[in-house]
Amino acid sequence: MITATLKSVTPGDIRAMLACYSDERVAQLWAGRERLAARDIMSLGIPAHDRVWCLVRMLNAPGRAAFAQWCADRASNAPTIPGANRATLSAFAAASARDYAEVVIAGDVTAAPKAADYAIEAADYAVDAACGWASYDNYEYCADAERTVERRVQLNELVRMIEASE
Repeated sequence: MITATLKSVTPGDIRAMLACYSDERVAQLWAGRERLAARDIMSLGIPAHDRVWCLVRMLNAPGRAAFAQWCADRASNAPTIPGANRATLSAFAAASARDYAEVVIAGDVTAAPKAADYAIEAADYAVDAACGWASYDNYEYCADAERTVERRVQLNELVRMIEASE
């Protein structure tokens, strides 16, 4: 488990995080650079969810918990379209944040990857709330622009948290 927030990551760090990208793809993304800072990760030409995945894993445990809670708060306050079930999505985001905190409190080092996933789940629910989902069944109706905007807000918050850490 990361005890201090990482300000930058190497290809080796990415492999240790168990990223789904091949070594060749990671080398291509790093383009000969030894390390990438959070802002560099934010601008990689990969899906936004993957950038969130990496940035969340750069945070230490308290940072991940704070991000999960931040996402839960965003889901709670997201404007919705008529019929959208913000309360349910907010509850899912809050549950993900709470589950994360329980793993951290238990001190289960082997659960660190799953704990990071809880923070990402909270981020996903915040995106869903911003899109005004009524249920999982109408995923295809979520406006791409709203999803993109919410992911950008999340990425900016993660970079801010990483850069502000000591």
